[in-house]
Amino acid sequence: MSLDELYDVTMCNDLTFKYNDKCYVICLLNDGYNVGEDGNDDNDKVYKTFDDMIDSWIIQDRKLKDIVKDIKVI
Repeated sequence: MSLDELYDVTMCNDLTFKYNDKCYVICLLNDGYNVGEDGNDDNDKVYKTFDDMIDSWIIQDRKLKDIVKDIKVI
């Protein structure tokens, strides 16, 4: 998946994806992008913009923008 594809999908739909055998969720809400590990509400975060999310969300020690090509959409 490319960053452009990720942007397009998350503008219209919630997205669940797998990276290194863990599942993660992205939901666009009124206050921004609510993200986190699926089933683990303790690590949920909200990012105001798409760019902030891809630059700041760290998944397994890597930024989302650096792993987007390796994620598997569920």
